[in-house]
Amino acid sequence: YPLTNYTFGAKEPLFEKDPSVPARFQRMRDEFDKIGMRRSVEGVLLVHEHGLPNVLLLQLGTTFFKLPGGELNPGEDEVEGLKRLLTETLGRQDGVKQDWLIEDTIGNWWRPNFEPPLYPYIPPHITKPKEHRRLFLVQLAEKALFAVPKNYKLVAAPLYELYDNSQGYGPIISSLPQSLCRCVESKFAMSYSETLKQVFIKMNNVLMVQFKTDKPLGLEGEQFFIRALLVYQNNDFVSQAVNRCSIHWMDDDSLQLAHRSPKFCECIKYNLAGHVLRCQTENAQYQFDPNSERHSVVVDVPRTPQTGSDFIKAVHYIFCCKTSCPKGMQRRAVQVVFTLEDERCQVHGRKVLPVKICSCPKRDKDRQEKDLKVDDCAERKGTKRPMTSVVEDVKPTKIEREAALFNLQLRHATRESLETALKDLLVQQQKDFEQMKVIISSMESRQNAHDRNREAVRSHPPGAPLKLLHPALPTTISHRAIHHPPPILILIGRT
Repeated sequence: YPLTNYTFGAKEPLFEKDPSVPARFQRMRDEFDKIGMRRSVEGVLLVHEHGLPNVLLLQLGTTFFKLPGGELNPGEDEVEGLKRLLTETLGRQDGVKQDWLIEDTIGNWWRPNFEPPLYPYIPPHITKPKEHRRLFLVQLAEKALFAVPKNYKLVAAPLYELYDNSQGYGPIISSLPQSLCRCVESKFAMSYSETLKQVFIKMNNVLMVQFKTDKPLGLEGEQFFIRALLVYQNNDFVSQAVNRCSIHWMDDDSLQLAHRSPKFCECIKYNLAGHVLRCQTENAQYQFDPNSERHSVVVDVPRTPQTGSDFIKAVHYIFCCKTSCPKGMQRRAVQVVFTLEDERCQVHGRKVLPVKICSCPKRDKDRQEKDLKVDDCAERKGTKRPMTSVVEDVKPTKIEREAALFNLQLRHATRESLETALKDLLVQQQKDFEQMKVIISSMESRQNAHDRNREAVRSHPPGAPLKLLHPALPTTISHRAIHHPPPILILIGRT
């Protein structure tokens, strides 16, 4: 929102805990021996002025700038701790509670030693960083009142002024333009749910996975590999192979020649057409199992990680098909199974990571987390009707037979019953045959009478009365009723 939407006041000075930089690192050293690594959080507050994004910074003196935040208490949650620190630094003093909306993480910095330098990664030779500082994006309300300590000055610094200006603002603040860009991209490209322990990612976006293990890998000269295999989560489909849909498959293999037979795979010649899961790490090997018809990707693991590092490998994966593709995964839940294997394909470790490849990762993540909370609340509250503990003496009611109620008698078929049924069937067929004979005889007699009447009409002289008889319908008609010229139409009806 515009900077003019906010009102700024003043409050009592807020002093640092340490009088000097050496004293600060000495206190960090003492606390590290007692409670371990220090955890710090800082908030990035964005406003815009003249159509340009600005970051709110606290200025101390003339050359020192910092983001609002500070150190967390032992065991304190990061989000709740940042809210507490923002209230202590910029919160109003009129008793009105200020609600801070903490959004995504936009940066992580580590201090490897008890020295000023901070790095956006853990150096490979460091196993126990001395401080971890995490940056959060804070969404400000449309209008708000801030109380700034008297010894600080709150300034709005444009992003273009911060870019590549570590001499004036330090490495963390000067990297905010790049961090915000990556945050926006990753916010829409990938999202990880701590609640669901699941990754939501767009298609063709990179997922970096770091592996570590407690097993010593440098013994006896064995070579180890990490295999990534995509499988279905549901037990009904776990035996089926996860393949790309025909639409995305044809992007790499329009004639579908990579799998000319179910047990034959030449995906390596057609841009890995059948592999949903791919790897951007060097020397990655793509394999196909003709028995299960599954595709997998394998990367080698160094025998010994670098000195002081817990991670043995960092691998970049991409997914080349969506979970919702109608002729592919068909909205069935999938997961990646990572296995640590040796040269004999013997498994030494296994880890499972649920994944959803979708168009809007953040939306799907929020939706599934919300559904999970609703299900948990329903289980805690209980939706079943409570069982009554007191049984009342109720007079039994008489059950009356309904008119539409029929009795169905089922009898076991025996040899005698079958013979009797067959005899009854033959008798019934004989009766039907006799009735048909009577009907046919009657029809023949009527046809004969009709033929005789027609012959009598033709041979009878004109002017004389004519009497025609029918076996079933006796009728007398006059010769005048016959119209000329031929054909002659005789109407026979009941009088």
